[in-house]
Amino acid sequence: MAGNLVSTFRRAVPVMPAIDIAESAEFYRSLGFEVVMPMERYAIAERDSAELHLTECRDSAPERTGCYLVAEDVDELFSELAARGILVEPPITQPWGLKEMYIVDPTGNLIRFAEVANSSV
Repeated sequence: MAGNLVSTFRRAVPVMPAIDIAESAEFYRSLGFEVVMPMERYAIAERDSAELHLTECRDSAPERTGCYLVAEDVDELFSELAARGILVEPPITQPWGLKEMYIVDPTGNLIRFAEVANSSV
């Protein structure tokens, strides 16, 4: 069936719930994102080629929502976030071949920063 596909995906842009758009926008600014489209009930945060959309969620905190942000150097990103005062555990290499670190945003979305682990590890 894959041979019949005629279009190619360029990238995915996650839309994540936010209980408080302003608080979530400020959180992503603290991670080095630029909030390019802050609105009352929606915001867009960008950093390099990563784009996150935040949409108001008034009901409750989400369960098991989030995204992977693939980085060139997770260790370097860890150092940057630590220098910004962001509390994050150091990256670890997972059995599935990714070097990862995690952070939870104010609404409860799990943000996974990852890079492909060195195959010699």
